[in-house]
Amino acid sequence: MGAEHEAAVPITWTEIFSGKAVTHEDIKYEQACILYNLGALHSMLGATDKRVSEEGMKVSCTHFQCAAGAFTYLRDHFPHSYSVDMSHQILNLNINLMLGQAQECLLEKSMLDNRKSFLVARISAQVVDYYKEACRALENSETASLLGKIQKDWKKLVQMKIYYFAAVAHVSAKGKARLAAS
Repeated sequence: MGAEHEAAVPITWTEIFSGKAVTHEDIKYEQACILYNLGALHSMLGATDKRVSEEGMKVSCTHFQCAAGAFTYLRDHFPHSYSVDMSHQILNLNINLMLGQAQECLLEKSMLDNRKSFLVARISAQVVDYYKEACRALENSETASLLGKIQKDWKKLVQMKIYYFAAVAHVSAKGKARLAAS
């Protein structure tokens, strides 16, 4: 088919936070929707996997990393924000939440394996950094207006995780200091 005979196929996406239907006649839009769904699927799989075994922790970590990768690719290669869900602010929030959860899996595995306390402290600190970035995204007025009512709940949860993992990092760093003193 020539350019004058291009088929204009409407692609409809229902926004997660508003429930509003958004329609575009653009193949790039369909690609963006597919990428977002891949990220969402990996996020869901990472969250629902059982992390009680070493293998479960690895699988969950991989799913969260894949989700972050899909959202990062979407943010970096689709500069046109097709919908609220695909805005740079929401994608940055999703990326940092996924990377934080992936690091949580790594931390759990490190603690299960009785890794040295300095390593546990370092991984915990990285979890805190990712969640601080997510919290900054949640504090952004544009993100807050996009997310609506759930923004406050998410912010509380992310702040709780920041405090918890900062405490883990602190306790682990103290363990390192105690070992060095003995």
